[in-house]
Amino acid sequence: MSQVTCPDGHVNRAGAKFCQTCGKPLPPPPAAAAYPEPTQLAGSAPPFIPSAAHPDATQLVGSEPPFAAEPTQPGAPPAWENAYQQPPYSDYQQGYQPDYQQGYQADYPQAAPAPPFGNKRRRGMWIGLVVLVVVLAGAAGLFLLLGDDEDEDGEETAVATTTPTAVITPTVTITPTTTVSATVPVSATLPAVAPPAEAVTSTTNLLVNGDFSQSWDVGWERVLADGANGTQLVEVIDNEQGAAGRAVHINRSGNLSLSLQQTTAVDPAQLWLRAQVKLVGSVNAETGMEGIAALLLVYRGADVNAPPLGYSMWINGVRRDSSLFGQSPLPPIGPNVALHWLGDEWTSLDVDLRREMMDGIPAMNSDQVQHVTVILLGIGSETCSAAECALDVWATDVWVGQAP
Repeated sequence: MSQVTCPDGHVNRAGAKFCQTCGKPLPPPPAAAAYPEPTQLAGSAPPFIPSAAHPDATQLVGSEPPFAAEPTQPGAPPAWENAYQQPPYSDYQQGYQPDYQQGYQADYPQAAPAPPFGNKRRRGMWIGLVVLVVVLAGAAGLFLLLGDDEDEDGEETAVATTTPTAVITPTVTITPTTTVSATVPVSATLPAVAPPAEAVTSTTNLLVNGDFSQSWDVGWERVLADGANGTQLVEVIDNEQGAAGRAVHINRSGNLSLSLQQTTAVDPAQLWLRAQVKLVGSVNAETGMEGIAALLLVYRGADVNAPPLGYSMWINGVRRDSSLFGQSPLPPIGPNVALHWLGDEWTSLDVDLRREMMDGIPAMNSDQVQHVTVILLGIGSETCSAAECALDVWATDVWVGQAP
């Protein structure tokens, strides 16, 4: 590659505009040799023709004449020096280009570069695309959700919806994890399938009228022992303790027992008790006669008339060595009885009966329980007179059902 020397004699590479040592402008490179006249194709750039002012230079048809065509005044600096009057920056700062690119750019005009794609515009396009996808997905989900609504008779319920612009087809495949490989002969007779029972949820009370919003004889049975004397009162009263503002009240005195009872089928694996009770009994320290107020649960198997499997009792007003244990319907104390003592104030019961049966009644097989009898009980000693052994039982929101 040829070299260029500045007015002070410093050697520079060809193509430099300023001296790398002193920074003075360098003389321009010699004019490029004329190119042979090219053949112009349709739609291509016009050919180069010799300039009238400078026959040894080339000029693009329709372009401005080269700066060398400008006249000079006597004593004025050379035209090339005026053309290169720029700050003395290094040609490396101006940007280095190979000789063949310089010659090409000098002869052929270059198109202006396209403006860069703006970041704001790019972000705007992405945000618009995301919003469009979210709107389409929401419309499709609403369409699928409302399209499955059916009334209780199995007929499709008309629902006014906005027509979505896109429909998403689900591709999830549900594969059963259990395979039944048993083969049934063609001649075998299959048993009839019973209709499914109503689902029991955590809000379903298996007892009828457990909140006593109706009369006490709705869902409950009043049982009075033969030979009982004294007061025998059962009533439903207004009471703020219950959710329905009602409660049952048993008031009695005298001997033997008076109770309200209700039996229901249960699933022992999912069994719970809730109740609001107030039990007030009495004990005569001189005579030893007493009255017991109690809430009693009797666990039974498939046959409700068979002997009970076990008991849970919440009682008030007796001695722990009371002779009333074993007097029907109270069971004798034993390994199949879970006994709980309560005070004479309102008490909220919330009991996991599955755990109660497993931990409190170890002698009972809880898996055999299929029925539970709930008893609100008032019982007095056999020798109580009609005015003795007074007691009271209040109860509301008595609830037996599936574990919450």
